[in-house]
Amino acid sequence: MSEPQRRYFSGIMIAFLTVSIGLSACTQISQPPAKESPQPPAKDLPFVGTRFVNFEGKPETTKLVAIAIDGTTVIRSFGSDHPTIDYRGQFSNPVRLSDGSRFQFKKIQDPKTKFPKNVVTKLSKNGQIAKGCKTKEAMCEAELTSSLSSSAIKEGRYIQSGTVHAIDIKGNQYRPVIESGALPWRELYELTPIQPGAVFDGKAVWCLPPNNQPGRCTEAGWKSGSS
Repeated sequence: MSEPQRRYFSGIMIAFLTVSIGLSACTQISQPPAKESPQPPAKDLPFVGTRFVNFEGKPETTKLVAIAIDGTTVIRSFGSDHPTIDYRGQFSNPVRLSDGSRFQFKKIQDPKTKFPKNVVTKLSKNGQIAKGCKTKEAMCEAELTSSLSSSAIKEGRYIQSGTVHAIDIKGNQYRPVIESGALPWRELYELTPIQPGAVFDGKAVWCLPPNNQPGRCTEAGWKSGSS
C-alpha cells in the first residue's frame, strides 16, 4: 500500500473512532437516571394505623398506639390535661417507653372466633411480664382495639350533668362548648369511647343523654334520675 493510501485509510479510521466515541458518550448522557424505588414497608409490624390498648380498663389508663407504614411509632397516654407522649421513634418489639417499661406485641388466636388478634403484654423495667394491672396476680396483657371512626361514637351533644359545658360530635370531628361558646372543631380520634354513649376526653367523661332524660354522666354511661 502506498503512502497516500495509508494516510487516507488512517484518516477514515480516526474519523470512525471519533464518531463512535461521541455516540457512546451521547447515549450515556441521554440515558435517564434510575428511579429510586419507593421505601418498602417495614417488616414484622403488628399493624399499620391507629389502635388503642387499656390494661386496667379505666378511662384514664387508655393508651393510643399509632404505627406508620415506614415503622414510625407513637404511643401516648390520655390521662392528663395534655396527652403524654410515651414513645416516639421507630418500631421495635418490644418498644421501650419513657418510664422504662416496655410493650411487647404478639398475635394470638382468638378462641371464640378462631382468628388471630393483636395483643400487647406490658413488661417491667427488668424485662419481666408486669402484674397487677387489673388484679393483683393477673399479668398485664390486653388486646389492641380498632382505631376510632365516626361509627364508633354517636353524633350529638355530650354533657356531664346540668352544666353549660358540653361536647358536640359530628362526623369525624368534635368541639368543646364552654360559657363563651363553641371552640374550633378537632379530630375525633382524640376522644376515647368507654361505653355506648360515653366518651373520655383525657380529663373527664361525657355522656349522650338518651332522649334528653335528666340525670348525670358516669363511667358506666348516663344514669337517669335527679342529680
